[in-house]
Amino acid sequence: MTQLETLAQKLLTIRELSARYSSRYQLERAIARGCYSRVTRGTYMHRRDWEELTGEQGYLARVLALALQNQGIIFSHETAALLHGLPLASIPASVHIYSPYRTRVRDFTVHHGELHLPTDSTVFRPGIRATSLARTLDDMVVEASEPRRTLVRL
Repeated sequence: MTQLETLAQKLLTIRELSARYSSRYQLERAIARGCYSRVTRGTYMHRRDWEELTGEQGYLARVLALALQNQGIIFSHETAALLHGLPLASIPASVHIYSPYRTRVRDFTVHHGELHLPTDSTVFRPGIRATSLARTLDDMVVEASEPRRTLVRL
């Protein structure tokens, strides 16, 4: 089982959590007591599982949760690099996605432009799409704002 599959199995949607409790009040109490950690809006993980994650794993859990909530998005740049298994120098501050349309989306850094499908994208599992490895590296080099910025950890 891959790291992404393991993380995906630990994610719980609010609908799944609601089915475990007899009332909304009981669910809200369990969340308030800290039984669950919020990954993204509407997606949780058992607190113990969340606390055991590294920074990179926590970021990937957030990426997976956002993929569940936003079907059809294509992850790009540093986010795609982590999905490809590249060791980044640091964890990105936000989730990077690619969009051919001018749009603003909360929780994301949106990159605009032309994307040639399917050659510029890779499907990791149903619902999770990212730019291809070649496109990811090209995007990261082009977008690097600091000339000496370290992109990957060797």
